[in-house]
Amino acid sequence: MKKEIEIKLDNNRYPLLVKDSNGVCLENTGIATVNNDFFIQKWSEEATELYSSLYGENNLFNKEKYEEMKPKLSATLWKIVARLEEINDGSFIVINKEQDLLKINNPIAYALEESNEDEYPEVIDGELVVWPKPETPTSNIFIGGIYSSLINMIEEAKLEYEVFSHVGLCCYDILEENPAENFFIPAITVVQKGFKEYCERIASAPSFVVEVVKSRLQKEYTLKKIPSYKKMGTEVWIIDYVNNRLSLFDTNNNYIEEYKEYEFNQPEECADLIFAEILIKTRKTMI
Repeated sequence: MKKEIEIKLDNNRYPLLVKDSNGVCLENTGIATVNNDFFIQKWSEEATELYSSLYGENNLFNKEKYEEMKPKLSATLWKIVARLEEINDGSFIVINKEQDLLKINNPIAYALEESNEDEYPEVIDGELVVWPKPETPTSNIFIGGIYSSLINMIEEAKLEYEVFSHVGLCCYDILEENPAENFFIPAITVVQKGFKEYCERIASAPSFVVEVVKSRLQKEYTLKKIPSYKKMGTEVWIIDYVNNRLSLFDTNNNYIEEYKEYEFNQPEECADLIFAEILIKTRKTMI
């Protein structure tokens, strides 16, 4: 039987709880992969500290301070939820009792902050979505291998593209959204030279992006980005790192023209497949 992990904030209490057979909440989940995960422990302690700081004298809850700190609390909870999804081996399910806390006003303002050291904050359809920045060594090598291969291939072919890794994409500016509802951070972005910048972020529609997903939750939200990419005329590659699947959403005149799916074993294979499509699209634009 799968264990149920509840996420619940309370004053001076660990936010991850598991109920025993008598329905009593235990702060020790009893799940080694959770208890021993450095980032789960780090962010759980941060969430506890942040939430407990909202209680002042006589244990009174400070609502004004809560509204001020809500974006940071939301981001911290997001990282916990996302990390639990990444390490879930199927032995537990997560029940988030703080779902409403994940929704904040003006998420773009938080996403554009410069202090996001251990997270990738995105805004998808007006919702703040935060992914853990720390990557496993294997994942870093994998993404880095694709990134380096693409740079070398593009330079050798003398194509007028620049390649970036984990750089913010100001979709709200490109699509002239009002209010601003979308800000993405693709794993890899390929954009034509001479692109528009805003605060060291890309503010021109990219030709291609590579999105890497490591959990069911991340794939769900990545697929929500497809309509915005479609409006920008951006070709989207989604690498399902868990299942070794590579999906292509090829756009033409703001419509998905073709959907392809491949299997792969090495990052070089992904780079070869992506670059082949880049060449095809480049040749089409030159005719």
